[in-house]
Amino acid sequence: MTASYRRPWRLLAGLALSSLLAAPHARADSAAAEALFERGKELMQQGRIDEACPKFEESYRLDPGGGVLINLALCHERQGRIATAWAEFKEALALAIKADRADRQAFAREHMEALEQQLPRLRVEVPGVARVAGLTLRRGEARLGEGAWGEALPVDPGPHTLEVTAPGHQPRTYTFQARPGELTTVTIEPLAPLPAAPPSAAPAPPPTTAPGPPVEPVRPAPTPPDRSTRRTAGYLVGGAGLLGLWVGGVFGVRAVLKRQDSDPDCPAGACNDRGWASYEQARSSARVANVGLALGALGVGAGAWLLWTARPSTVVGLSPAGFSVHGRW
Repeated sequence: MTASYRRPWRLLAGLALSSLLAAPHARADSAAAEALFERGKELMQQGRIDEACPKFEESYRLDPGGGVLINLALCHERQGRIATAWAEFKEALALAIKADRADRQAFAREHMEALEQQLPRLRVEVPGVARVAGLTLRRGEARLGEGAWGEALPVDPGPHTLEVTAPGHQPRTYTFQARPGELTTVTIEPLAPLPAAPPSAAPAPPPTTAPGPPVEPVRPAPTPPDRSTRRTAGYLVGGAGLLGLWVGGVFGVRAVLKRQDSDPDCPAGACNDRGWASYEQARSSARVANVGLALGALGVGAGAWLLWTARPSTVVGLSPAGFSVHGRW
C-alpha cells in the first residue's frame, strides 16, 4: 500500500481512537446530567424552587438539551426571574424547531407570550457629553456595550445596580428598581475627572558660598623621639662608659705597679728576665688602661648627651602666688 493510501486510513484510525477515549467521559457527563435533572424535578415538585434551579443549570451545562432547558426556564419563571426565563424559552423554542418537536414548540411559545407582557425593561441613555474614551457600563456582571445604549432591554424584576467607569475619571453607580411591565430609563451623567496629582516639589539647590582665601594644608608636626627610650639608652651607654673608666683605672694602676716591680731588676736600663717580664706586663696593662679610659670617656660623654636631649619640657609660670617651674620626667 502506498503512502497516499495510508494517510486516510491513519486519519480515520486516529479519529476512531479519539472517539473511543472521549466516549467514557461523555457517558459520565450524561449520567451526571441525568441525575441532576431528575433531582431538579423532585425539588420543583416539592416547591423548593431556589434549590431546583441550580440543579437544572448544572445539568444543562454538562449535557445541553431542549428538555432540560425548558425545565430550567420554567424554574426561573417560578423564581420570579421572568426576563431570564423569557430568554431561555426563546432558546428552547429554537431547539424544538430544529428537533421538530411540536409539543415543546407550543409550550415555549405559550410561556414566552405570557411573560412578554410582564417584562421589566431598562433603557440606558448615554448623551454625547458623557461619552469619553474607555467608558464602560456594567449591570451586575453583564456588560452593556455601546450597541445596547438607548435600547429598551428586558431585565429581571427587583433591585439593580449600574456601574459606570472610565480611565482617569471617578466611577459612578446608579441604583434602580425594575418592576413588571414598566420601562426604567437611566441617563448617564458626565464622570468627574480624577484630581491631578500635586506636582512634586523640586529639591532646593545647595547653598552657594563665596570662595575664601586658599587654606594652607596643615602639615603634621614631626613626632619627637620617645624620651623614655632615649633616657634608657643614655643610662646604658653612660653605664658602659663608667665601666670602661673603671677597667682603664684598674689596668692603669696595675701598669704602674708592674713598672715599679721591674725597676730593681733593670739597673741602669739593663733588665734581666724577671725585670723584662714585669716590664712587658706593665706595658700590656697600660695599653688596656688607655683603651678602657678612652672608651669609658666616650661612653660617659654619649650617655650624658642622650640624657640631656631626653630632658623633659619645662614650663615657667608667673602667678600672684609667685614664680613656678613645672616639669615632667
